Amino acid sequence: MNQIRRYLNTLLLLSLQAACLPAAASVAGSLDRDSTARFSISLALQPSLEIRTASDITINIQDRTVDTTYRQPFCVRGTADAKYTLTAYGETAGGGRFALQGADGQLLPFTLEYLGNLAESRPDELEPDTPSQVYSILPFGQDCGDKTWFVVTFESDDLTDAGSGLYSGSVTFLVSPV
Repeated sequence: MNQIRRYLNTLLLLSLQAACLPAAASVAGSLDRDSTARFSISLALQPSLEIRTASDITINIQDRTVDTTYRQPFCVRGTADAKYTLTAYGETAGGGRFALQGADGQLLPFTLEYLGNLAESRPDELEPDTPSQVYSILPFGQDCGDKTWFVVTFESDDLTDAGSGLYSGSVTFLVSPV
């Protein structure tokens, strides 16, 4: 019995010694007492942005003989020197125009324009489902004020052709960093 105990103690001592030895590791395909590893890290920081001043629009048109225009501030702020495109999605009436729909299913076309370039005085017309030209983002911390905006225009010919009633719909702006 003592012999078995001594044998087990010896095995235990050898196991403990083996466990305390440094592990052999591969360095460039060979075994060594020390090992090192090297790896690369790549980091892509995409520009961050935020949309400010977008809200719902309600227009009450009483004179159908003149074009009706509504202008609303729309600001894209973000990382300095970043750029973006704007794509507008919504119901269309053909001819590159957006549309609202009446209760009877009649479409009322309108144009949608966007002034995103601070150096310009005239807005660019937006085509449905088509990215705009490239615009510069206003830097975070800069006041948006009335610097960038979009315009909704209902032409008098379309207004006189439309029946009376409520027309509604939605436009979704997709702002994409470039």
